Amino acid sequence: MTDSEQFNTVFSSGFRTLLDAQNFGVWILNARGDVLYINPSGMKAIGVERLEDVLMNNTVTMSELGYSTSRNMEQVLKTHKPICQKDVLTRTGELADIATYPILDENGDIAFIIAFNIYKGAMQFAQDALLAQQIASHLLQSSYHSDGFIVESEEMKAVMKIVSRVADRDATVLLIGESGVGKDGIAGIIHKLSPRSSGPYVPINCSAIPENLLESELFGYEKGAFTGATTSRMGLLEMANKGTVFLDEIGDLSPTVQVKLLRTLQNRSIMRLGSKKAINLDVRFITATNQHLEKLVEEGRFREDFYYRINVIKIEIPPLRRRKADIMPLCRHFAEKFEKKYKEKKYFSRMTERMLMEYPWPGNIRELENTVEQALTFCPYSIVSPNYLPSKIRQNYKAPRQTEFPTLRAAVQECEKALLREVIRSCGSSRKAARVLGVDQKTVLRKMKQHGLSWPSDNQE
Repeated sequence: MTDSEQFNTVFSSGFRTLLDAQNFGVWILNARGDVLYINPSGMKAIGVERLEDVLMNNTVTMSELGYSTSRNMEQVLKTHKPICQKDVLTRTGELADIATYPILDENGDIAFIIAFNIYKGAMQFAQDALLAQQIASHLLQSSYHSDGFIVESEEMKAVMKIVSRVADRDATVLLIGESGVGKDGIAGIIHKLSPRSSGPYVPINCSAIPENLLESELFGYEKGAFTGATTSRMGLLEMANKGTVFLDEIGDLSPTVQVKLLRTLQNRSIMRLGSKKAINLDVRFITATNQHLEKLVEEGRFREDFYYRINVIKIEIPPLRRRKADIMPLCRHFAEKFEKKYKEKKYFSRMTERMLMEYPWPGNIRELENTVEQALTFCPYSIVSPNYLPSKIRQNYKAPRQTEFPTLRAAVQECEKALLREVIRSCGSSRKAARVLGVDQKTVLRKMKQHGLSWPSDNQE
């Protein structure tokens, strides 16, 4: 399969349609800088009528053909860092500001490069950066969630049974669990198993977007809606139309945004900032939080009506300490991943495995992955010993107590005392006890004195 064909399999038609409708140029390239996609606005900016004319052309070739004087792509490939270049001369003779973002895969290598025209002003730059993150999330979710989810424990098998049952329904899902348990992975699986899998999947981290930008990012805006809004912009919810939107860290939403989202869930429509026209919305909502929403409702920090709207189907994802059967399979999974990254094959010693299994993992899967990478990086040998684990993991480990055995002499003495006690209690005299034990009477009396035993009655004959 060629790069272009592979790209088309992960870049859903629904998401492509949304980018095609944008009034600014969007370019997506592979790790070598070959063109995989340019939307109509981008083609118009460089004077290209058909995508086929530039498809799979390298950016160096594009520059040599006079389509653009931007060398951003080459710099991004070298530095792995985003670059913004102002006043780029295009083939049409127009000047454009081009922002270019590298999209890194799970190994830290460049998977895609995204570039697009940037609007004037710092606020617009921040919004364009967020848009690049959304496109990246879609591409990487499509590419890497297909590998599945590590499930060995009975606790996670029970969760996956629920996931498989609710995936084909359109009901709103609330995922709860501690930070790092894999809520984003579960949301991606629900989308992939749903009838909306061919549509866009738009994950949004509500705590990562500045509050003053969140409303405009979610709902979009019309030209002139606020200072700096030089053109209309589609919001993330609208971009998710016909697909799934994943609202992570929903407990951090402000009351104002909660009210607007509640209205969206009720009416299945949105209005862009600065507009009075309702836009119908066909979206499946998945939300997630690591907070106790019921407590936030009691404290007046989270709207009760909004809570009941998102809490249609609740799925609790247990922390790693409650599903220990997943720990070592996850460790081996991460080890294989870093083996590809660092070109080294390593294994965990049995003592290292015991320490990893016993640690409570307050940071859950995210902490486990970081720990595995750290141990593999620091250890110069093929077998990773406990010395290369963080000190908190080593200190947490309690070696199992060894069973303490008495000496043979002490065991014989204890057995002799117990036998003698029972015999004298049963026989009632030293003469009878000596006959039962097969020794003389003096031996019985000496042993009784040695073990501090006495007769139950005064009869010692």
